Amino acid sequence: MGKLVNRLLDAVMAAMAPMLVLRVSWATRPLPRPIDSPHARASGSDPDRILLFGGATACGYGVLSHDLSLAGHLARRISAATGRGVDVDVVADAEMTMRTAPEKLSSIALVRYDAIVVTLGVNDALRRIPARAWRQQLAALIEHIMERTATDAHIFLVRIQPIRSIRTLDNVAGLFAEAHARVLDREMAKIAAAHTDVTFVPFILETVSEKERYRTSSTYAHWASLLAPTIISGLSWESREDDRIGVSCERDRQEALESLHILDTEPEKRFDRISNFALRMFNTDSATISFIDNDREWMKTRPGFPLSENPRTGSFSEQVLQRSTAFVVRDAVTDERFADNVFVTGPPYVRFYAGHALRAPNGQPVGVLAVFHSDVLAWTEADSLFLRDLAHLVEDELRTRTR
Repeated sequence: MGKLVNRLLDAVMAAMAPMLVLRVSWATRPLPRPIDSPHARASGSDPDRILLFGGATACGYGVLSHDLSLAGHLARRISAATGRGVDVDVVADAEMTMRTAPEKLSSIALVRYDAIVVTLGVNDALRRIPARAWRQQLAALIEHIMERTATDAHIFLVRIQPIRSIRTLDNVAGLFAEAHARVLDREMAKIAAAHTDVTFVPFILETVSEKERYRTSSTYAHWASLLAPTIISGLSWESREDDRIGVSCERDRQEALESLHILDTEPEKRFDRISNFALRMFNTDSATISFIDNDREWMKTRPGFPLSENPRTGSFSEQVLQRSTAFVVRDAVTDERFADNVFVTGPPYVRFYAGHALRAPNGQPVGVLAVFHSDVLAWTEADSLFLRDLAHLVEDELRTRTR
């Protein structure tokens, strides 16, 4: 009898699912959502790199900036506890399901992340996807992520948010969907327990009590306080020998660069302002914003630097692409990697170099912000952090350019 009831319920919910999903879509459409770039940062050295991936929970509905969404609060909460910098990138789609999730990640350079936080399941619960199908799709997503991440990266599977915390589903239909969400949660917990690098996060959340607004910054701050301790416990620092993260696929990197449509373009004041500011800030002979093409390094802006492009092979920038933090050469003359470089042995006679990778919106390293000087310079950790901040400003401009 019980099985028959469940089958009838599944049939009813399956028939209602399109209407429920559409109802949620209509309810969220007029709501505020972040209009800035899909990332949030907390300043600090040796930043942890986190990808927040999923549905509406990650989207930031109710606020206008990712700094005020779950991403921003997570970055600050984790940084305050660890004393390290934190970069959180957001890949979110309110209509995403477990089945469509791998495609959403296909163009993302997952190798650069220390942690991937997955917040999925609301849409699958509304559709009452069978537990077996959910388990198979989740296993496929985990395999997809593991194949493309660093060996010490960790995956966090966040418990499906209470369905009835969505005001339009605080009803009988939401109650049934909520019950099915807990079934899917149990499957999620089992799969996480079978992997050493996967953790299930029991996201215990009270039903939302805010009646005037869908969600506020304080809502996301509360959510971050619940998630952060588990994420912190899963981050690994001991296994990081240095800041090298490599380039996962040169073809993907080149495609990301070409999608920006920036190569061989005319000078733009917004990029010139950043390089000129770097020049003055660090008191160097030259500063460049360059992009690394197939076999060349092309300069978008180059105050004080003599050439508009140079060969990629053997360049300083080739080393920068491999790293997540600033790459600093204090004296190129005594550094065996660059002692024979033509820019060291000849004009502009580089001795000091500092560069930070520039990333396309999908995380692929496509260029470098760098400063050069003909003499050895004093350089501090604070200088590296400031160079990182300037690189992020360039990345913001790249995102604006591709909208």
